[in-house]
Amino acid sequence: LQFAGSSSHHSGKFKNPYTFSKDVSEEIVQLCQEIYGLKATITRFYNVYGPHHLKEGGYCTVIGKWERAVETGNPITIFGDGTKRRDFTHIDDIVDALLLIEQKEAWGHLFELGRGTNFSIKEVADMFVYDKLAYEADKPGEALVTLCDSTEARNILGWEPKKQFDKELEYIVNYYKNKLNFKSVIIKSITVNRFLFPHIRLLIIEGEIKTYFAIILNSIKNIYFFINHSSNMSLKN
Repeated sequence: LQFAGSSSHHSGKFKNPYTFSKDVSEEIVQLCQEIYGLKATITRFYNVYGPHHLKEGGYCTVIGKWERAVETGNPITIFGDGTKRRDFTHIDDIVDALLLIEQKEAWGHLFELGRGTNFSIKEVADMFVYDKLAYEADKPGEALVTLCDSTEARNILGWEPKKQFDKELEYIVNYYKNKLNFKSVIIKSITVNRFLFPHIRLLIIEGEIKTYFAIILNSIKNIYFFINHSSNMSLKN
């Protein structure tokens, strides 16, 4: 068994209900190890981000929430003054560590899995290069600082996180910039050419541009008619 704990452990067991539930769960795993000989290892994750992470709901990370804000044109929200610091870990590095635990049968350990470098929330907001920023009252029960010491994972597993947060975030930000620019170009193009292709209908859902196959076929027929009609007119003239 590999149990996914949380870096919130270091902020104190009674800091908030989430941390309490994670700590109690760790204790249950340890109890089963001692009494029943359960082969288990506890891993604590530090602000995991990466492809397909949650963007909505109470359990998504700040990166996911802010991606969603950029997609929808809403402000990036900072709770507090932005000085809280977080250690961010890419999902690829987390998966590498979990596979190493299985391969090396490294049971009975507690591994802290984080990059070992942290950034203030304001620094992360600045990396988004986004002009809509809002501040709200601080949330109670949150840690001021998270910073991983992954010495045991490095020594026992030979694990080494490879993804650098600032570079990965730059990639994410550029992706969304290009995506939004592409959407803008497509919308302008369709607006200009609508009189040529009246049957094209674009559905813009959650920032994605989707076209139905049947509508595309109708559009192709219209394009063919336009080209054919133009050719016939040229021949007659």
